[in-house]
Amino acid sequence: MDLAATVAGVAVGTPLQGTVDLAGPDAYASAELGIITLRAKGDSRSVTTDDTAGMFAAVNGDVLTPKVGARIAPARHADWLARHA
Repeated sequence: MDLAATVAGVAVGTPLQGTVDLAGPDAYASAELGIITLRAKGDSRSVTTDDTAGMFAAVNGDVLTPKVGARIAPARHADWLARHA
């Protein structure tokens, strides 16, 4: 199921009284995702992480990792980039 179709289904479905985790099939560290995206656009800039950036700039642990029961779309980030970069 495409991610957009999943979002649409949740939006018009029965209220969940909670949240839904949506993700693609691949997991990336934030810096790695930034590098992949930049390279796909022909951008050679580096990506620097700063673990001391503070609570509004840092993402700790698995906060961006889908939880058990997440809805996983088949679309891969690399495939999306190939079409949109």
